[in-house]
Amino acid sequence: GARTLTLAPEVGSEALRNTLSKGITDKQIIQAAREAIQGGIKRLRLYFMLGLPGESDDELTAIAKLATAIRDEGASHVTVSACTFIPKPQTAFEREAMLNLAAIKKRINRLRALLQPEKNLELSFESPKLSLLQGVASRGDRRLGKVLAGMSGVAQPGYADWQKLLKSGGLSASWYTERKRTINEHLPWAHIGKK
Repeated sequence: GARTLTLAPEVGSEALRNTLSKGITDKQIIQAAREAIQGGIKRLRLYFMLGLPGESDDELTAIAKLATAIRDEGASHVTVSACTFIPKPQTAFEREAMLNLAAIKKRINRLRALLQPEKNLELSFESPKLSLLQGVASRGDRRLGKVLAGMSGVAQPGYADWQKLLKSGGLSASWYTERKRTINEHLPWAHIGKK
């Protein structure tokens, strides 16, 4: 009874996929889509991350090409679901920087322009502001505790609420998200999981 299948290439090019140790080729992704389509699943969702370290503008073109190739296998509809890369603690990318808001929006707009002329291709993406807030929460330190406590009085805190509370605490979202950590910098989460 499944109507939609989600595949997670994560990035558009095989080269960047190999850098991430994903180990999946375009041919394998297209073959998996082909088998799903032949099995009656005509709607496919492709999950990608934007803004990964090593990503170039060519990645966006590669995403559009892969989505088009899958549609051309006989899919009735292909959704490209794009999320912003958020460097997470205790991963290989924990010291990497995140894209700023303008850069995220630019990538989304570029991908939209590549997909828009194509039939049966749709772009779905997470709010860039929400991604930045996730980045702040993911990479926060003890000082962020006061901001989180301040959120308790806000019914549904939004981007402006976060910015206001960060500023009132002498903090900035960009300090948490857009800054690459040096190898010598102590990470606030380094003690977690240590015995």
